[in-house]
Amino acid sequence: MFYKELMKNSFLKRLSYLVTLIVILIVISSVTILLFERHDPGSSINSYGNALWWAIVTVTTIGYGDMVPITPGGRFIGMILIIFGYCSLTILTALLASIFVEDKLKGAKGLKKIKQNGHLIICGWNSSAEYMLKAFQDRKGFNKSIVLVGNYSVEIFEGIQSRFANLDLQFVRGDQTQVEILKRANITNAEKVFVLTDEVNGKESADDFTIVVVNTIKYIDSDADITVQLVSASKKHLLKRSGVEEILVYDEISGYMLGSNPEREYSVSIYEKLLKEKDHNLRLVSIPENMVGKSFEEFFTYAWKELDCIPIGLIDSQKSLKINDIFSDDSSAIDNYIKTTLAKARSMNTDKNEMITIHPEKDYQIKVNQQALVI
Repeated sequence: MFYKELMKNSFLKRLSYLVTLIVILIVISSVTILLFERHDPGSSINSYGNALWWAIVTVTTIGYGDMVPITPGGRFIGMILIIFGYCSLTILTALLASIFVEDKLKGAKGLKKIKQNGHLIICGWNSSAEYMLKAFQDRKGFNKSIVLVGNYSVEIFEGIQSRFANLDLQFVRGDQTQVEILKRANITNAEKVFVLTDEVNGKESADDFTIVVVNTIKYIDSDADITVQLVSASKKHLLKRSGVEEILVYDEISGYMLGSNPEREYSVSIYEKLLKEKDHNLRLVSIPENMVGKSFEEFFTYAWKELDCIPIGLIDSQKSLKINDIFSDDSSAIDNYIKTTLAKARSMNTDKNEMITIHPEKDYQIKVNQQALVI
């Protein structure tokens, strides 16, 4: 079984043939030279151990010179072994070089399978993706791998890579509605997936294409954490049925921003500053266990002094239970699963926004699995 799997890899197949040929050559040459040298009293190759040592040293072109054939037949065998050894090592070097070149070319063409875990995936491309990458690049300490998935040319990807040279960008080329393309992006091990409105498909059919991409992702990994961008809010309910809560509609948030404080002169500038400030932007931080059960006022003081930030809200982030957690050695996982399922059934229509509490009361009690929204 292992040999069959080995033979599926063309590089390993060629390498195994070459190694086999070298081994056969060493064995045959060591036996043959012993036949010529063993009866000559002046030869140092008088045992099979010495003959095998000489053959290995000669075929690798090292040539220590501690043992040399002195008979005409032995020297002829030595010449053949040197020539074959040199050719074999040349071929081996070429094989090793080709595997690195092939891997590099596959990566550049978007044909390479992604092997990282905890990476970010961006399906689709538009002007929003440019700003996303810029935000990632400006974030202090950002070091996650980003995989771009789309049916775009190598030139487009190389242009993106040159503009964001500080980011660890990789490219998977192909139709993002295809299962094999998303699997190549290693979507099951991704931390987050962003599905953007693909401008190639036009605005009228863009949302339909986006929904197909989301459904394909959910087919591969039902637990995938997906954020989706839509052109029209009319398709939001279709995504919510698929379990997607993070949905951003073009112009929806910007409209709210413009209309929230029309009489304020700097309202837009305030939002822009909060989002674009490199060192003091909005972000989520984990709440230490020793703060659970304390009041929001106490946590505020702690965050101000110890974390050098200002809490402005809290987010309930209940960890979802996966299939692997259910089929574990710990039987309590099944009990937790039943409780979680019943809780989900009761709160199926609960909007994710209800999990976010902005400016809690001073005596609000910090709960387990909460995160803080801070500046």
